[in-house]
Amino acid sequence: ALAKLPHDGLARHAGTFAELLHDHSHDVRSASCNALSKLPADELARHARKLSHLLKDSDASVRASACNTIAKLLPDLLHPEILFLTVSKLLDLSRDSEWSVRRAAGDAIAKVPPEVLELHASIRCRAGASYLIESSR
Repeated sequence: ALAKLPHDGLARHAGTFAELLHDHSHDVRSASCNALSKLPADELARHARKLSHLLKDSDASVRASACNTIAKLLPDLLHPEILFLTVSKLLDLSRDSEWSVRRAAGDAIAKVPPEVLELHASIRCRAGASYLIESSR
C-alpha cells in the first residue's frame, strides 16, 4: 500500500516513510524502503544515510530492498563520505548468505565507478576486491 501512493503523496510523506525504516517489523522496513525507491533520485538522496544503515539489517529482504533502492542513487547522488561507506557495505553484501542480497549488491556495485572500487581495494586489501574491480570494468 505504501508504494501505491501517487508521487505527490509519496513525496509529501517521505519523512514518515524514512522513519518507518526503523520499525520493528522487517516487512514494514522493506515496504518503506521500496516506497522511498519510487521518489525521484534527488529527493531519495535526502534519505541515503538511513538507507545505508539498512544494508546491515538482520533481515535479508530488507538488505536486498536497501541495495536496490541505493542503486538508484549510484554513483552521482551520494555524498562522497556516504558513497565510501555504502560501497564498503555493498562489497560485504556481495558475500551475503542470501542469494537475493548478493544479487542486489552486485547490481548496485556495477553502478559504482571503477576508481571508487580501486580506492576500496587499496584501503581494504580484501581478497575478493580485485575480482570485483576487474568484473566491474
